[in-house]
Amino acid sequence: LEEEARQAGKSVAASTFERTSKKFWVPASKVSEVVCAVLENLPIYSFEQPKRFSQNTTSVYFDSADLTLAKKRMVKLEGSQLIRFRWYNTVNEDTPVFVERKVHHESWVKQSSVKERFNMKADSILEFIQGGAKSAVRRKEDLSLFNEVQSTIRNLALKPMVTTRYSRTAFQSGLTDEVRVSLDRQLVMLNEEGTDLRKAWHKTEFRQRDIHYFPYAVVEVKLHKHLVENPPSWVGSLMANNLMIPADRFSKFTHGCAVHH
Repeated sequence: LEEEARQAGKSVAASTFERTSKKFWVPASKVSEVVCAVLENLPIYSFEQPKRFSQNTTSVYFDSADLTLAKKRMVKLEGSQLIRFRWYNTVNEDTPVFVERKVHHESWVKQSSVKERFNMKADSILEFIQGGAKSAVRRKEDLSLFNEVQSTIRNLALKPMVTTRYSRTAFQSGLTDEVRVSLDRQLVMLNEEGTDLRKAWHKTEFRQRDIHYFPYAVVEVKLHKHLVENPPSWVGSLMANNLMIPADRFSKFTHGCAVHH
């Protein structure tokens, strides 16, 4: 999809992101009003043709048995990491799966928190987790991140702990990603405990007790650094209205760990 976008001359989301994010919970009864308020200022952003209102998003989060990564993320320790494997809509052996790492930096470090990612086909992910699959990397510039994530998984004995699924609608100008709004509906958090990494890197079936239905939609307003202190007026109005509940420290990953583990 990224290559198709380049050929079409469209803007492309970068593989490294430096943005500030504000999160909110939205009761189901308020979702339509929030959507209308955003659509007055930003279009739906989608590579798919014809464009669809939303896209199913699945993320498998890895952690150690004692939840080392989740605990550090919860208290925002400098350098705390999040490692996940993400795909869109359905998955089969040829589906691109994004290997993503998010690293938190405190302001005194003078470094922005950043999300980095690369992708490989789904049928290479288990081999990657087990220490191989280097030939599956398509771009040389991704090798460094590939090696670092693979080493972290091995050194900390990471394994799948929580999977999240939701329907995401993204709103963004086709020319710039200075302001981006995402709306996640029908959020479900799934317990991955017990997944056998000798055979699979995520489950396909879950017991009812391992399924948590989150009761709110989640809105995330993402701004480039220079807009954080002085956002566009409509963004300020949206974040200050009574349609959304501020939830800046909310994390699907850590919430899922709290519920299931």
